[in-house]
Amino acid sequence: MKGKKLKFLRILLFFLLATSISAVFRFKSLDPVHNYDMPKWQSDLLSALLVGFGVWLAAWISRKWLAANKALKFTLLGSRPKYSLLMSLVPLLLLSITGVQNQYALSTHAWGFTSILATLLYCIMEEYGWRGYLQEELETVKPWVRYSIIGILWYTWHLSFIGDSTIADHLIVLPMLIFGSLGLGEVVRYTKSILVAACFHLLIQIMFFNTFFRHSLSGQEKLIVFGILLSSWLIILKLWQKEDIKTTNEGRSGVK
Repeated sequence: MKGKKLKFLRILLFFLLATSISAVFRFKSLDPVHNYDMPKWQSDLLSALLVGFGVWLAAWISRKWLAANKALKFTLLGSRPKYSLLMSLVPLLLLSITGVQNQYALSTHAWGFTSILATLLYCIMEEYGWRGYLQEELETVKPWVRYSIIGILWYTWHLSFIGDSTIADHLIVLPMLIFGSLGLGEVVRYTKSILVAACFHLLIQIMFFNTFFRHSLSGQEKLIVFGILLSSWLIILKLWQKEDIKTTNEGRSGVK
């Protein structure tokens, strides 16, 4: 009973802290960043990163608390660091080469690198929360319950119901985040890598939600980026799997 109470307190601490800190930088009426005298592209990037920072800080505190009671399985680079890093390099190179149109009068190539790097960092900070902490916390819960809880909390954290979203929007986004929690959760469960989850999260950001890409890339360009990134990552994950199989077979041969 004590263990369940501590689990609940850790999750509550994580959620309240992540939501409250992120909300400050999510809403322009609260966001202090834009009050400083800096170029708009810098303030926009900084605000976005600070939204992710709220999740990371909350996760760091709750993960430290959880780590005092059990060994954590998920790390930034996971079981195959070289493949995690390789996966993260693909979007950085791709968007830097192709460039991204922007409203800031910056070079498309410079903005392509800057925006994708900032978005990847944002995704890493988010994934430290939803997969790096919360999935670890709910490890012993049945998968469908675990991913439903993560998806619902992830949805609530966005506070989209405070804005002008319609009921139809919520009926689409909530199942999407629950399904996304399942997909990202299974990827992390295999690779043990928060960075790999961040890469797939990045793909969702580019296709649907991120303000830096929403109107800067056409529908066709998004589909091309989607196809290149997904196919590249599947190839890397296949290499990851082959190396895992090889290591397992070598281990068995060693035992014999």
